[in-house]
Amino acid sequence: MRFATLSLALGAALLAPAAGAQTAQTLPFTQNWTSTGLITADDTWTGVPGIIGYRGDALATIIPTDAATILADGAATPIDVTANQTTPSTFITGGVAEFEITDPVVALQGSGTADAPHIVIRVITTGLSSIRFRCNLRDIDDAADDAAQQVAIQYRVGTTGDYVNVPGGYFADVTTAVTATQVTPVDLTLPANANNVADLFIRVLTTNAIGSDEWVGVDDIQVTSGTTAGEAGANASALRLDAPNPVRGSATLAYALPASGAARLTVYDVLGRTVAVLLDGTQAAGTGVATFNASTLAPGAYVLRLEAAGSAVTRTVSVVR
Repeated sequence: MRFATLSLALGAALLAPAAGAQTAQTLPFTQNWTSTGLITADDTWTGVPGIIGYRGDALATIIPTDAATILADGAATPIDVTANQTTPSTFITGGVAEFEITDPVVALQGSGTADAPHIVIRVITTGLSSIRFRCNLRDIDDAADDAAQQVAIQYRVGTTGDYVNVPGGYFADVTTAVTATQVTPVDLTLPANANNVADLFIRVLTTNAIGSDEWVGVDDIQVTSGTTAGEAGANASALRLDAPNPVRGSATLAYALPASGAARLTVYDVLGRTVAVLLDGTQAAGTGVATFNASTLAPGAYVLRLEAAGSAVTRTVSVVR
């Protein structure tokens, strides 16, 4: 946890909307930060289409806070980016920063003020489905700090309300002390309600950690779609997942695949964390079964997600004793 003095630019430039970053972008959307001309002044995102950063002040009040439990909108917190930095290991002002290093990147670091710094990506998915988010989370801090630097990937449909965790989008620690070589690839398919909407917000968030926080770069961002909404409807009629509800002990899940190919069946808890992977690999077209052993799980709600043939189906079940 770093309590370095932060520059609190409380003038109109901080509070004014960043028009470029506020405009929803069409898919496919990419950003890899190779152009260092995108961000040239502190707290100014107008050169970056579709992305804006926030400092996340007071979104968390306990250190550490589980990043997956921070769901409130952070748009009322200060717009934030410190431009033109070159030494992540010695720059200790937390929040969002742009680093013009060998492989330039925008990065996040928690602090005593920046409780939950994050970037938000705004896109349009009208007429599209199977929305896929990819990025590389890069440890760019080679100081001796060894914080458990969490990252949560979240989304929201529409311009107001809380965020929702993307299943599989929580990472407990994406950094390593002393070296700056760790890269955590992120490849997630968003739930079906992210399909075919005029405003989809995707948030990448870290939190203030115990000890000295580390800089996490959010690089190689891609938001893409698998099919049009009409094609997805056709695939969804063939892709099927049936599960008993509630589940007590062990349950047999029945599924149907429209075509041979890669298939993955994952169990998530309500915070979006992977609990179990029941199926992962090449499967033949047609019907099959998988066993869901819930005997060791705490009672509560769980999400089953089957991904195959460019589509996904989910089922929510309750585990009971």
